[in-house]
Amino acid sequence: MEDDIVSKALKAKKQLGEAFPLYQDMVHPAAREVGKTLEVIFATVNKLMRPYARMVFGGERYVQWAGLEVAEKLERRGIPPERLITPDPSVAGPALDAMRFALHQEELRDLYISLLAQSIDKETAHHGHPAFVDVIRQMTPDEAKLLHYIRAHGGGAPVIDLFQTKGSDRKFIVNNISLLGIQAECDYPDLAPSYIDNLIRLRLLKEPSNMKIADPKVYTDLTESEVLKKAKQEANLAEGFVFGTDQKAVSMTEYGKQFCNACGIGFFWFTVTIGPPPDPDRDQE
Repeated sequence: MEDDIVSKALKAKKQLGEAFPLYQDMVHPAAREVGKTLEVIFATVNKLMRPYARMVFGGERYVQWAGLEVAEKLERRGIPPERLITPDPSVAGPALDAMRFALHQEELRDLYISLLAQSIDKETAHHGHPAFVDVIRQMTPDEAKLLHYIRAHGGGAPVIDLFQTKGSDRKFIVNNISLLGIQAECDYPDLAPSYIDNLIRLRLLKEPSNMKIADPKVYTDLTESEVLKKAKQEANLAEGFVFGTDQKAVSMTEYGKQFCNACGIGFFWFTVTIGPPPDPDRDQE
């Protein structure tokens, strides 16, 4: 019976790719050697997720595919079938529905699958939140890459605000300049400042203000980078003005930490120095 269920899910995976060529990368290869542990886990997942087949577009075929993806994550984490519970409908239902529009975007699809996997495990289900589906829906794949990178590198990242100044007159040019777009291998690294703005808007990152990374070398690397040089070259520097920079840092909010835990981005620690707001007259050229 379990072999039959897994076979149907693998067939659903293949059929999804045939029906929607855009998703071929997701479903290839359509067949794989399935171990006994995965069979048992998937049989349980399939049973727990089956009611959603009547609620979402794609029906049983789509839910079986999603269930197999969830089961594979659970197997890799070593989660036994007896720990699995019926996922909260306020999380699982919207996640399955929203994921349909991100099947071709691996980074976002993985967040949805991870959220489903966490919500079906009784030891981690409490990390889930219904709002997390809307958060993922409002993110780009590049922004997901930024979160993964920040989490994997201490939970904080240096940023610089570039401005031009003349006496007491100060005009901001670009906020949140960083190396994150390059370091996280974003498809569009030049958009990293706006990615950071959106992650702040979603309350996943804190607004940079009075925080700095403890290691001053990270700011040296940034101030000497081609990213900052390009921002200066593209700026329209007014007559008599000089460039200035503010050194700041972005870090995770508590809400952002919970989001990362629920969506498979994981636990992390970070070190930032909390101090007074940057001096407006500092770091002027």
